[in-house]
Amino acid sequence: MPEIEILESNLTNKENSRLKKLERYEILQTQQELVFNALAKLAANIFNATYAAISFVGDDSVFHKAVFGKPSINSDRLCQEAINNLEITVIENVEDNKVFIAAPLVTPESLVVGIIHVLVDSVIKPSEQQTEMLKSLSVLVIDKLETRLAMRQTMRAQDHRVNMLVHDLKNPMTTISLQSELVGKMPGVDERTKMIAEKVNSQSKNIVARLSHIVSSGRG
Repeated sequence: MPEIEILESNLTNKENSRLKKLERYEILQTQQELVFNALAKLAANIFNATYAAISFVGDDSVFHKAVFGKPSINSDRLCQEAINNLEITVIENVEDNKVFIAAPLVTPESLVVGIIHVLVDSVIKPSEQQTEMLKSLSVLVIDKLETRLAMRQTMRAQDHRVNMLVHDLKNPMTTISLQSELVGKMPGVDERTKMIAEKVNSQSKNIVARLSHIVSSGRG
């Protein structure tokens, strides 16, 4: 296989992995949140910028999870350009001498799913301290996403175990209910046995109903 085809294949695989990771974060098209808005505001304060945002780049669109201020330009193209960079992106002279500065949101798998960025209304050269602070904010964003992902995985694993337990309990309880009903209908059965069978049947049905409620509540 020619080298250019190998390179294209690797790039395609990496992009697919990036999009799958972004999908697992379940962050696209979600409501704004205080924690992310606060991080965007901090980014703006670091550079004394009038606009900052936390943006995630999907397959064909850019989703701004948090926004501070009002952008004087459409920054989507710049976001899509910065998504390919593992380091700080600085683009100078962006429409009327503005500076676009972005830090990548890098997952533990070294996949860039988005950026935290600012737009400064003057031509500046960001200091090392400023860029390091912006990187720190990007780490906080990913840490928040990874924590949520881990929590969701834990909850889903717990739900699975509960469902398996409920299933294992429902089968014998259903059998007990049916058997007790049959005992109560057997010819010649005495009243005491019939009464006990009815109680067993009633209680087992109640248990089955409660177990079913647990499953339906978990799905809701």
